[in-house]
Amino acid sequence: MHILIITDGIYPFSMGGSHRLVYEHCKVLCSMGHQVTCIVPEISRKSNFFINEGELSTVKDFKIIRFPINETNLFTKLKSHFCNYLAPVEALISTKSIDVINVQYLPALFSLRKFFKNNVIHYTFHGPWAGEFSLSFIGRFEGKNKLINIFMKNIFSPIMYWIVFSLEKYLLQKCSKFMVLSNYTKNILSEKYNIKKNSIEIIPAGVDGDKFFPVYDSDFRSSINSGKSIVFLTVRRLEKRMGLDILISACAILKKDYDDFILLIGGQGVQMSYLSNLITKLGLENNVKMLGFIPENTLNKYLSSSDLFILPSRDLEGFGLVVLESMACGTPILVSPEGGPPEVVALFDQEMVLADLNPVTISNKLKDLIYSNKLNDEYSKKCINFVSERYSWKRYSGDYINWIT
Repeated sequence: MHILIITDGIYPFSMGGSHRLVYEHCKVLCSMGHQVTCIVPEISRKSNFFINEGELSTVKDFKIIRFPINETNLFTKLKSHFCNYLAPVEALISTKSIDVINVQYLPALFSLRKFFKNNVIHYTFHGPWAGEFSLSFIGRFEGKNKLINIFMKNIFSPIMYWIVFSLEKYLLQKCSKFMVLSNYTKNILSEKYNIKKNSIEIIPAGVDGDKFFPVYDSDFRSSINSGKSIVFLTVRRLEKRMGLDILISACAILKKDYDDFILLIGGQGVQMSYLSNLITKLGLENNVKMLGFIPENTLNKYLSSSDLFILPSRDLEGFGLVVLESMACGTPILVSPEGGPPEVVALFDQEMVLADLNPVTISNKLKDLIYSNKLNDEYSKKCINFVSERYSWKRYSGDYINWIT
C-alpha cells in the first residue's frame, strides 16, 4: 500500500512525542513492505520544536515532503498551517496512486476539506487541538503583566477556545475512522466531539528497544547530580499544561524535610523564563536545574542515570511516549492522574500514579519513594521487562495496518 501521512512535524526535523511516533511508525511500515509519504510544514529555527541541524539525519526509508510556512506574524503563520497543505497533497495525488490518507493534525483537515466527499479520511487523534491551543496561549502570559494575564485567561482565551473548538468539532465529524493511543483520548472524542465509539480504535504506542535501553555510566551521573544522592528527571515542552510549576512547588516542600536531591528539567518552550524565575523565587537553585534541549544521543544517558522520571501533566496528555522510553531504560516513572499515562503505569504499578496534583501530595509521594528504598535495581528490571513484553513499534504498526484496511 501507498500510505500518505499528513501531520505537523516529524523527527529528525522537529521534536515532540507525536513527531517521534510518526518517524518510528513510518520506518516500520516501510520495513513491512509499504510505501510511505509524509507531508509536514517546515519548522522555523525560532520554534520550540526545531532541532539543531547538527541533530538531523538522513531519512532513507520513506519520503518526506516539507512545505514553507510564512512566519511574518501570527496571522500569516496560522494561515499557512490551515491552507498550505492542499498544494503538496494535490501535487502528490496527481502523480502517485494513494491507497490511504491518514491525517494527524487538525489544521491539515481544514486545508483538505475538498477531499471529504470522495475519500475515506483516517484521522489519528493525539489530543484536543482547541484545548492545547488555549492552554499554550494562556501559558505565554504566565508571570507577566497581571492585567494582561487576567484578560487573556478570562476573556480572550475562552472566546478563542470556543471558535477553535467549534471548527475542530465540525472537521472531525467529516472524518471516517479514528485512531487514538489511549482510552482517555477515545473518551474525549466521543464525549466532547460526538464521535461514535465504534469508529474509534485504540492502539497504544511503542518504544524502540535498540534506542532506549539501560546505559550505566557512573561518570555521567556524577556530572549531572550536583553532588546529590537522588536524581529526579522530567523532559517536557515547557508549557502550562505540563504542570512543571506544580512539580517545582512540590520540590520546595520536599526540601524542608529532605535536601539531598536534584530535579533536572529538560526541554524548551514558552515558560522557560517563568519557570526559571519560580526556581529562584523558591530558593531552589541548588535543587532544580533547567537543562534546555536534551539531544537524542544523550537522552538515553539522562534517563538511565536518574532514579525517577516524573510526569506532572495538568491535562491533555494523550499517551506520553516518554513513559515507555523511561521504563525501557530501567527508570521508574511517577505520573499525574490526568490523561493517558496512568493507563499504562497502572498496569505496572498503581502506586506510581499520583492521587492528585497538589504539591503536598507530590512531595509526600517523593518522600515515601526515597525512604522506602523502592527505587532499586530489582524494580528497575521489572520496568524493563514490562515494556519489552508489551510495547513495540512493530506491534503498533501491525495494528495500524489492520485499522486502515
